[in-house]
Amino acid sequence: MNSFARFSQDSPPKLSPKSDEQDLYLWNPCTRQSRKLSDPGFTGNSRSFNFYGFGYNESNNDYNVVLGSISSVERKIEVVIYSLKTDSWSMIDNFPTCLPWLETGAFVSGKLHWAVSSCVCDCDARVVSLDLVRLEYGEVRLPGCVEDASVLTLGVLGKCLCVSILYCYQPNVIWKKNVGLWVMMEYGVVESWIKVVSVRPYHAPLCISAKGEILLTSSSDFGLYNLGDESMRYPRIEDVDDVYLEGHIYVESLVSPFADEERLHDQQR
Repeated sequence: MNSFARFSQDSPPKLSPKSDEQDLYLWNPCTRQSRKLSDPGFTGNSRSFNFYGFGYNESNNDYNVVLGSISSVERKIEVVIYSLKTDSWSMIDNFPTCLPWLETGAFVSGKLHWAVSSCVCDCDARVVSLDLVRLEYGEVRLPGCVEDASVLTLGVLGKCLCVSILYCYQPNVIWKKNVGLWVMMEYGVVESWIKVVSVRPYHAPLCISAKGEILLTSSSDFGLYNLGDESMRYPRIEDVDDVYLEGHIYVESLVSPFADEERLHDQQR
């Protein structure tokens, strides 16, 4: 199972971090099973969270949900992690940077990744990682030629971390509205970044087909970029008008969101 969905009590089902009260569900799209998770237990007054991720801990065969909540009053970012094995939340070290962007963490090589920016300069985008085994934060270096990136959108192509990068000429002055799609061919090796293509702004990569087409998404549409002839086409989506779109890729599995309860039941038989 490689899918995590969250729903807001006062809006239709969608991925949205803006409500004060948020219900959390672990959902397997293959079996259509879902499980409402308990309150994550942030120490602040609000139950809301701002960024999240879902991943697999191969050291103990466990699935984890990670949530981060930004406190504007205490100027800290609390992070909690959920274990499917124990059906419980635990607090881990606070997030090591000021402004993680509101998005899903990209899971690659046993780590979750989020795009972040510093409090000093808007033109200082970086990638922070969280190792689900060691529960340690790290940083993935970007290609040297794009260190002045303003906006990053993370994704996974195959088993590789990828980023869509929006450049800027000068901080807070001129934005070069052209996304560079980069793929890290060997995880952790900065020299292995390769630029795949440039596409129109704010398109995030979802997956690549055997025919060499990259599926990209923005807030309003999906696009298919052909690596062969460098063309872009936009598939028609039926019965969807003027809505915010967000897509996620998952790996098919029969793992149950109630795996802990089923394991306990088997032990008692």
